Amino acid sequence: MPCASDCTCPHIDKGDRRCADRFTLGGLEGAFEVCISGWNACPHYHRISTEESFQRRVDAGEPGAAQWYEHLRRAASPGAPTMQPVTVASRPVQDARVRQAV
Repeated sequence: MPCASDCTCPHIDKGDRRCADRFTLGGLEGAFEVCISGWNACPHYHRISTEESFQRRVDAGEPGAAQWYEHLRRAASPGAPTMQPVTVASRPVQDARVRQAV
């Protein structure tokens, strides 16, 4: 079946390190399942999109955007608590995260 132009993740060619684990020989099946057909349920997709949105707002000089962007950047740094996607009735819940016990 032919694929529409929107069936691959819009961030797939950006080389983000958070996506690297899927682009290995052992992770190819996951790459096809998530990055090709299920990217809108991927937590990396939402995180990268949020960061890009805030970066555009910072670049536009929106008041308060720089502080939120810095908060996002620190939360994504190594050693920060990891976030796990929440699933209800086998469907991902957008913008809802639960802190994983460390």
